[in-house]
Amino acid sequence: PPPRPLEDLRTQLRHLKAEEARLLAAKKRHEEAFRRYLTETARYEERLKAYQEALAERTRLEEELAQRLEELRDLEGKMAERKRLETRLAELRAQAQGALREAERLRRLLEAGSDLHEGPRKVRKLPGVLGVVADLVQPEAGLELALEVALGPRLQWVLTQDEEAAKAAIALLKREGGRATFLPLTLLSPPPPPSPPPVPGLLGPAFRLARLRQSGLPEEKILLALLGDTLIFADLDAALAYRRASGRERVVTLEGEVLERLGALSGGRLKGGGETLLLRRRLGDLETEQEQLAREIKALEEALASFLPHRRLEEARAQVGALQARLRSRSP
Repeated sequence: PPPRPLEDLRTQLRHLKAEEARLLAAKKRHEEAFRRYLTETARYEERLKAYQEALAERTRLEEELAQRLEELRDLEGKMAERKRLETRLAELRAQAQGALREAERLRRLLEAGSDLHEGPRKVRKLPGVLGVVADLVQPEAGLELALEVALGPRLQWVLTQDEEAAKAAIALLKREGGRATFLPLTLLSPPPPPSPPPVPGLLGPAFRLARLRQSGLPEEKILLALLGDTLIFADLDAALAYRRASGRERVVTLEGEVLERLGALSGGRLKGGGETLLLRRRLGDLETEQEQLAREIKALEEALASFLPHRRLEEARAQVGALQARLRSRSP
C-alpha cells in the first residue's frame, strides 16, 4: 500500500497514547480498588475474629455463669438448712437453760427437805441412813397420787442400814428435837405378796407399781414392807365391786380414795395430793430431758460444723453478679 501521510500517523499515535493513558488510569483505579478490597478484607477478618472471640468468651462466661448459679442454688439451699438448724439449736439451748434452772430450783427445794417433817429432814444425811421413803420410792408415771395415799405416813419413814443407825438417829432427835419412824433393813419383815385374781379395774399390787431410786437395796422386800397390803384400782366402783366379791386387801384408787381392810372408806379432795412424789418425778424427768437436750444440741453443733461459713454464700453471689455484669458488657 502507499505510505500513509505523516499527519495520519501522528493522529494515530495520539490516539494510542490516549488509550495508553486511559488503560494506565484504569489499571491504577483497579489496583486502588484491589488495595481497598484487601484492606476491607483484612478489617473484616479482624472484626470476624474479634466477633468469634467475643462469642467464644460469651459462651464460656454463660457456661461458667450456669455452673456458678447451680453452685449458688445449692449453697442457698444449704444455708437455708443451716438457718433452720441454727434456729432449732437456739430453741434447744433455751429449753436446756430453762430445764436447768427448773431442775436447780427443784433440787434446792428437795435438798432442803422443805416437804419433809422435821425429824426425817434432820436425820436423812446421818451415817447409816439410806434415805427417806419419799426420796426413795418412784411410782410408775400417773400413779403418784395413788401411791402417796397408799404410803400415807410411811412416806416420811426413814430407811436405815441397821437398828444401830436408827438408834443413833433417835438419840440425835432427842437432843435436837423432832421425831421420825425408822425402818432398819435388819428388822424388815414384809408380809407375803398379795395375789388377787384378775378383776376389772385392778392395776396391780401397789408394791409392783413402784421402784426404788437407789440401786443396791433389796427392792422387793422394802416395797413389800411399805406397800405389800395394798392394791391399786382404777376407780372406786371397781374397788367396791372387788370388796363385795370377797376381796380383803387394802385398796387405793387412782383418785386417792382408800378402802381399808376393816371397811372404812375415805376420800375427797386432798390438798397437794401426790405433790411429794410428783416433785421428785418432775426432777427426774427434768434430768432426763437435760440429757436428751444435751445429745440433740451436740448433734446439731456437729451438723452445723460441716456447713460452709456464711461468707461463702456472699462470695458466691458476688461471683454470679460479676459474671452477669461481664456478660452485659460483652454482647457480641
